[in-house]
Amino acid sequence: MKLVRILIMVPESVKKRLDAMRAKGYTYSGFIRHVLEREFNEGPKPAKKGG
Repeated sequence: MKLVRILIMVPESVKKRLDAMRAKGYTYSGFIRHVLEREFNEGPKPAKKGG
C-alpha cells in the first residue's frame, strides 16, 4: 500500500490530547490512521436532520 502525506490543522486542545497519546507510545500518524480506518470501516451513517 502506497502511503501519501497529508497536513491537517487541529485545535490546540486536540494537539494536547495527541501529545498525551504520544507519551503512551502512540505516534500521531498511527493513531490518526487507526481512527480513520475505524471510521471508514463502519460504513455510511444516516444523515442527521438539522433544524
